[in-house]
Amino acid sequence: MRNRLHFEIDLPHLALLLVLFFTLVHGFFNSLSFEYTPSYEPTATFLATPRDLHADLIKSALSLPPYVTPQMSGWSPLYREYYLKNPYQNPDLVAGQPVKRLTSLHFPPICLLLSMLVKRFILASNPQTVIFLNNGISLFFLGVVCCCVMQKWRDRLLAFTVMALSYPFLMILSRGNQGALFTGLPLLLFIYYACITRNLIAAALCLAVACNFRPNAVLLAPLLFSFGFRRCVLGGAIFAVVSAALFFISYEIDRILYPGYTLSVFSQALNTYYEAYAFGGLGDQFNNSAFGAFKFLWDMITTVDYSQAYVMTIHQANLIIFMTFTIVLAGGLLLFRKQKLTKMEFAYVSVACYVLISTILASYHLLVFFTFLILLCREVSERELGRVDGVILFCSVFVLVPKNYFFNHFISYEVLLNPLVLTASLFYIFSVAWHRKAEANGEDEAPISVPARTS
Repeated sequence: MRNRLHFEIDLPHLALLLVLFFTLVHGFFNSLSFEYTPSYEPTATFLATPRDLHADLIKSALSLPPYVTPQMSGWSPLYREYYLKNPYQNPDLVAGQPVKRLTSLHFPPICLLLSMLVKRFILASNPQTVIFLNNGISLFFLGVVCCCVMQKWRDRLLAFTVMALSYPFLMILSRGNQGALFTGLPLLLFIYYACITRNLIAAALCLAVACNFRPNAVLLAPLLFSFGFRRCVLGGAIFAVVSAALFFISYEIDRILYPGYTLSVFSQALNTYYEAYAFGGLGDQFNNSAFGAFKFLWDMITTVDYSQAYVMTIHQANLIIFMTFTIVLAGGLLLFRKQKLTKMEFAYVSVACYVLISTILASYHLLVFFTFLILLCREVSERELGRVDGVILFCSVFVLVPKNYFFNHFISYEVLLNPLVLTASLFYIFSVAWHRKAEANGEDEAPISVPARTS
């Protein structure tokens, strides 16, 4: 009898492979684009351009103290340029001095501390060594997360390979943005500990780390209700204490290493950043928020006028978007407490609202969407996936895959497509949940699951 090779693959594993496939297809497209139209550099790559390579790691660090002249004999021309003509440098900062131009001082204190430590490593060695260590550490943490979350070695290897070669992770490496790495991976672990292992302390600690690197991540805090109301209060207290401790400890160390740095200076730098990236165009190119989609459409149908009227319109639109999706998130929490949303579904609603509410959310922060591909790979062997799970898989793949094939004034249509798909998925999930019957799982316990096939 002839042996036949029998091969089956489930939907979540197929989704992971599709992320890898479409990313490689886009990389091939970019190589052809750069080959035939080299003058179109912004549209020839979805990663950091050669003029801005590792800017979030090297350029930002070189703008900070200590201000000493390093030995640059082994430095590449790009990194010499970062040091000699650094636009973010402000060595004359004194307490109370207004920050009226872009600096690195808008970083949260823990990010600023990390950048100053990187500066010291650069002075002790060279930028190339720092980049090598940065990439190695990034891959190491990625491997640790995959080993923690996935049960089988083949799944761990698949998840690690796909994530390491994915659009968000390659963007993190090419930009050198450690803030995105230490936001995305802790959020993945936070959702894992909240939805799968139900480890309250680990979940609270992961969320505290993520929020110190990106404060907007606090929008995922309602997922602590998956532990029930009483344990949610305890988890919230742990989260608040650890978050505050990380913030003030890193802030005090920053003040020691950078004389003149204060909360007032941080606030001024943050306002300057907000004006340049929200009202200006610096944050438009890779923005995935609903605000980014609004600005994209606004620029398409109107002539951009940076007058006071324009600034007021942008500000009002941002406020309306914030209020709208905050209400959506609150509605998701209500449906979750009524046991009409599973933990996985509410986690997706929270992440989608986190993306849509944020004024500026660059593509490297989309790393968190791997959470749903990986966790559903675990669950597929335990339960039958429903239609909502399929929607979550599709939308996660869609936002993770680069779509920079068409541009409008050097801004990809991805800026419009990702928020539209996320918004449509929220409408669908809410419509399904509204007609569900709640599962009776106890007075103070959120639902573990609902029937997989729901009409």
